[in-house]
Amino acid sequence: MVTQGFHLPRALFICDRLGADMVGVSADLRPYRRVRWFAIREMGATLQALGDVLRREPAPVLGEPIPLDDG
Repeated sequence: MVTQGFHLPRALFICDRLGADMVGVSADLRPYRRVRWFAIREMGATLQALGDVLRREPAPVLGEPIPLDDG
């Protein structure tokens, strides 16, 4: 899996809990500005991910289904 470094631990955690065997690679090309903001955001996102994998329920799908055929 390739993603930004600040997402990588959470992404690998989710994959592991869902049974997907993954290797992670950071795609960061440069340091991020406002790195503290990303750290705070990731704490909340990680807690949400923990709840999601413990609950093992898919997120609700909102709205009407969109057909995938040509018609």
